[in-house]
Amino acid sequence: MRFLKTIFLFTVMFLSFSFLVYANQQVCFPKGCVDARVVIDMPALIQGLNGEKSIKDNEGMLYVLPLSRPATFSTHYMLFPIDILWLDGEKKVMMIVRDVAPCREEACPLYMPLEEYAPYALEVNAGYAQKHGIKVGDQFKFQSL
Repeated sequence: MRFLKTIFLFTVMFLSFSFLVYANQQVCFPKGCVDARVVIDMPALIQGLNGEKSIKDNEGMLYVLPLSRPATFSTHYMLFPIDILWLDGEKKVMMIVRDVAPCREEACPLYMPLEEYAPYALEVNAGYAQKHGIKVGDQFKFQSL
């Protein structure tokens, strides 16, 4: 019984912590900033923007990706097209996949960085990267909202 109480308390503390670490950030590129919701825990990483009808032009979702394995993205339950930007630890854009349409098939394409691990990924509305002139190698910075 004592073991179960310990596990319960640990679980409550862990869940409380994971809700506290959500913080909105601005991800700023040379020609504009994205107001991003930050997600770090596995359920939120899996959910992402799935099921949302839309986001504003300057909004996005910033994923802090796990170190254990490369993260893959799918648009299976997406309702609008997106750009996916992979960002490296040196604050540079390392890869962009543009205009990824929602997938209505049973087996959907998976998107992931091709050459190396990316600690961050940013989903924004389709066309955002082109509209703001974002390209591979561009610097970015984080700013608190």
